[in-house]
Amino acid sequence: MSRSNYVWTAERNEFILQNADKMKDKDIAAALTARYGRPFSVASVRQHRRLLNLKKRGGRGKYDLKINKLEKSKNSHKNDVV
Repeated sequence: MSRSNYVWTAERNEFILQNADKMKDKDIAAALTARYGRPFSVASVRQHRRLLNLKKRGGRGKYDLKINKLEKSKNSHKNDVV
């Protein structure tokens, strides 16, 4: 498969924002491919989701989202030396 640069429009960003907590990146890529008629890879969807500061919780079948900025600020005190 050839590499191509995708134009991430506001509509595509919104689709990822609305569905990232309900769908796997693989399913989002398939839905975007069907909707726009051009291939969207799982890697590109995953990377773009991360650029939108959406991080999925680890583990199989778990779709809870965490916003990276909030997670970093919540966990920053754990590394403080007392």
